[in-house]
Amino acid sequence: MGSPSGGGLNDGRYAVYVKFHHSLLDGVSAARLMQRAFTTDPNDNEVRVPWALKPRRRHRGGPGRSPLQLLTGTMGSLAALGPSTASLARAALLQQQLTLPFQAPRRCSTSASAVPGALLLNRGHWTGSIA
Repeated sequence: MGSPSGGGLNDGRYAVYVKFHHSLLDGVSAARLMQRAFTTDPNDNEVRVPWALKPRRRHRGGPGRSPLQLLTGTMGSLAALGPSTASLARAALLQQQLTLPFQAPRRCSTSASAVPGALLLNRGHWTGSIA
């Protein structure tokens, strides 16, 4: 079973492990891209690398939205924006629940002894102990 070296799959098959950062592709899009790049046809010798595939064109099921429909949708979104903006402002100013960038507490331990088992990288050297 398996390859003579102990790794691999039976019957001359092999597996491919691919990682994508979630900012590039979601799981469904990655699976669709791999389906387009690979084939189940043993006689297909065309090389399709995922990064060279052109995006597929989306087919619309019917006529596009009218300008009036687009305007109505935009106005609805703007109307919903007001209450959420007021809520965010209230939380930030009155209730002080919003932590702004660069406003994190300044006091934090930089000592490996503060956390049992911690190792810290300090100027290119590991400090602390695993004990």
